[in-house]
Amino acid sequence: MKEYFNPEICKKCGGECCKRQPAPYTPMDIMRIFGSVEIAIQSGKVAIDWWGEIEKLYFFRPKVQGVYQLYHPSWGGVCIHWTETGCELPREKMPYFCKIGKPSETRNCHPPYRRHNERYYAGLLWKRTKIDFNQWR
Repeated sequence: MKEYFNPEICKKCGGECCKRQPAPYTPMDIMRIFGSVEIAIQSGKVAIDWWGEIEKLYFFRPKVQGVYQLYHPSWGGVCIHWTETGCELPREKMPYFCKIGKPSETRNCHPPYRRHNERYYAGLLWKRTKIDFNQWR
């Protein structure tokens, strides 16, 4: 999937997407950013979230600033990686779903997924890893 980055649009926007709700991590994001799931959890920067009511699809995402519990179903908040100068992560380490939203002059970045959202797709990717998300309860 194509990555988008337009520093001019993003600078004018001021990180509205990052301030609304953190994008989920893919399994590759966790490896690239932290090196392992265990290190990610120990960092205190990740939360376990889920998509769905009956069959829950669990995934990792950045914590929301000011929220400290590991299991946290987020309905919004500022991403833990967001700072006054933008994302604390260098571009090559930013989560995949952060890089594929198409920036818009109207501050309404467009995710490429129409039928479901990135939380659903992240849940499917994490399900394939066969990680038992209950082990950290």
